[in-house]
Amino acid sequence: MKKVVVRLLVLWIIFMTMGQSLYAQKRYLKGDTLYVWSRQGLFLRNEPNGNQINSLQFSTLVIALEDEPDNQIQLEVIKSYESKGKSYPSVSLQGNYVNVQVPQLGQAGYVFDAYISKYPPILELEKDQYNEGFHNYFSKEFGLLKEFKNHGDRENLRLKIIYGNGINYNLKTTACCSEEVIIFPDMKYTEAYIILNTLFEFEEVINKTKGVQPFYIGVVENYESSGERKILINKELFTYGIHQIENYTIVTIAGGD
Repeated sequence: MKKVVVRLLVLWIIFMTMGQSLYAQKRYLKGDTLYVWSRQGLFLRNEPNGNQINSLQFSTLVIALEDEPDNQIQLEVIKSYESKGKSYPSVSLQGNYVNVQVPQLGQAGYVFDAYISKYPPILELEKDQYNEGFHNYFSKEFGLLKEFKNHGDRENLRLKIIYGNGINYNLKTTACCSEEVIIFPDMKYTEAYIILNTLFEFEEVINKTKGVQPFYIGVVENYESSGERKILINKELFTYGIHQIENYTIVTIAGGD
């Protein structure tokens, strides 16, 4: 575990020296374009935590009208449980209500922002092909800035890509395993979580099975302190990590046969 943390911190430091212009995380400005990232949909309400007036489907585009930073709430999305003598922690998302306009409905209201993002959703991603999916998605949305690749085969691949908005994607493969590290500048922790949850269905699988599977499934670690937050989730043969340090969010996907 310590080796993983050290490796992430080294990558973070390297990325900071690359000359990117990075800014502190900001909330929403009037006119910002945002998207719904919940497969189950997201309620549109008449006021913060008020009555439901509509339901917004996954990928719905909304326009920010007014932020409501004083209405923060916490929502438990993965429940804690015990299995075979081990305790697995819960996961909660913190968010606020933001006033939005929904162009396709011609309607305005409030949505819980833990499940919205400035990133357009990945709509065409086949399971078990997420390496190609991430690259195609980032290239399409932000453009390719620079690419570094060794000349090894698929079992000995080293790939590093920098996209137009500063996202840094690193892939390493061996005969049995793979490791991806994606560094997002100026991304909310919740945005990284909902992207991974959308692709790999943590909430549905863990809450439904509670570890009763041929392979271990559950939250390995959920840590938070001043300026830093980290979560590790095991699902079948892979470990998914989100590590936020100040204004950077680092996503890791590691595992294999």
